[in-house]
Amino acid sequence: MDSTTEINKYKIVIIQSLKDNDLKTGKKLYDNLSSVLPLKYPDTSVELYDVRNKVEWAEAFHKIYNELADGELITLQIEAHGCEDGIGLTSDELVTWEQFYGIVRLINMKMMNLLLVCMSMCYGGALLTHFEPQRRAPFLAFIGTGREIKAGVLLDGFTAFYENYHNLLDSFAAFEALKNATIDAATGKSPFWMITSEEIFQKTLDPDRDPDNFKHIVNEQYVKQKVEGKDVTWEQVSNEIRELLKETYNRYYDNYTFRDVIQKG
Repeated sequence: MDSTTEINKYKIVIIQSLKDNDLKTGKKLYDNLSSVLPLKYPDTSVELYDVRNKVEWAEAFHKIYNELADGELITLQIEAHGCEDGIGLTSDELVTWEQFYGIVRLINMKMMNLLLVCMSMCYGGALLTHFEPQRRAPFLAFIGTGREIKAGVLLDGFTAFYENYHNLLDSFAAFEALKNATIDAATGKSPFWMITSEEIFQKTLDPDRDPDNFKHIVNEQYVKQKVEGKDVTWEQVSNEIRELLKETYNRYYDNYTFRDVIQKG
């Protein structure tokens, strides 16, 4: 696929890896979608992969990648247990965020940065803790939450999402439906958020986005360099880090966001 390819097929791919006594949210979502979406949208199909361990996980993604046709877009729905460090599988094996990025990045590259990833799990938003600016973005955007959440809420939310979703053009309206279906009574807000890879890149490399965190980073580096015997001031260290962030941004932005190949196309 390149920037001139005509999109003519869509697929919802559900990866489920849950415990035996868990509510099978992926299977229930699949049953709902597979009986409705292909009738409503003849160009759309739905697939379910029920995996139990890392071997089956890798096999599923290998199959998804190999069967992805030119002109076809998939939306990836992950139904599993999440934590700060990654995705827990039925076998209790952990897929780290680095490993997850590595496998979905291949699909996103094949789709020219048009992959939407929906993380139906607790702490799915923790994938933001891993960031590789020097590589291609692993997805166009993702939907997730940064806290614990009940299986029933996940199912209700993504059922509402797909009732309003056909392809990426519907993502914002569908996300609003998801949020409306998952309002927390205590806060009056939904715990879900959607963010693009471009926003992640821009915010992560912006030293002024979180001034307190930036000061913490500078303090750590300042102390480290002083312990190493370097004659530096706090301001010098701050300026060095700012320059490093700016250099990283300018060097990798086009590659990360696929602007380099999109502009050529």
